[in-house]
Amino acid sequence: MDCTCPSCASGDTRKLSLIYAGGAILARKPSVHTVAASLAAPPKPLSYAGPMVILFLAFLIIADIVVAKLPPDAWFVRSRLGSFLQAVFLFAPPIGWLILAYRYNRTTWRRLLERWGHSFQCGRCGRVFVVA
Repeated sequence: MDCTCPSCASGDTRKLSLIYAGGAILARKPSVHTVAASLAAPPKPLSYAGPMVILFLAFLIIADIVVAKLPPDAWFVRSRLGSFLQAVFLFAPPIGWLILAYRYNRTTWRRLLERWGHSFQCGRCGRVFVVA
């Protein structure tokens, strides 16, 4: 496997995963990383919980404000169609985020993580490159 830098032809290259692991310094906090390790960090998957809770609460508050401004006998408040539309607008964004995060984590993130596993950084010029 040829790990020489394609820019400057230096043989002083290191794998990103080794730079990341070497820069992790255990401290009182769970882990502290050097600047080099932070720059060489693996790609992170999308979170499921946090954004879903925020979206759900935001749309719950917005929906409550909108419904409170409507007259009590409005079709949007009292009809089944109105209740259905309220539920769709309340639950569609978190469900959409869940689907988006699931698809990203199953396809794009795995591809990025695999690419990161084959990436090296030149010690001379700093270029990051992928070795097949």
